[in-house]
Amino acid sequence: MPFGYSVLTTSAVSQNNAPYVKFLKSIGTPFTIITDRDPLDRDIPLSITRIDELLSLMNSNHVSDQSEAEIITNGQAYGIFKNNETLEAELISSLPLKIAVCQILLEKHGDRPRVGATIRA
Repeated sequence: MPFGYSVLTTSAVSQNNAPYVKFLKSIGTPFTIITDRDPLDRDIPLSITRIDELLSLMNSNHVSDQSEAEIITNGQAYGIFKNNETLEAELISSLPLKIAVCQILLEKHGDRPRVGATIRA
């Protein structure tokens, strides 16, 4: 398979995608980023700050003083998207995915003692 058709999936600790953006941009490889929204108890979700910072790396003319909607729209134009919560919460909120995740956890770790609440399918 030619490199141009490969897929690289990463999980960035603390959602620091900047090294991947710099690397892929430097070798001319197209990419897409999906970041957790991470709403927390903040006026602006963490995803908006992340997208804004990535846009600064990708576009030297980027202006950081934009509304949340403008940042989201500009991010999408550069292949940066956000989900509504976090990946884990969204996986569990979909019944088919919740069942699949629970099944995997039971298969891999079903014999381990429970230390917290049980997720029911």
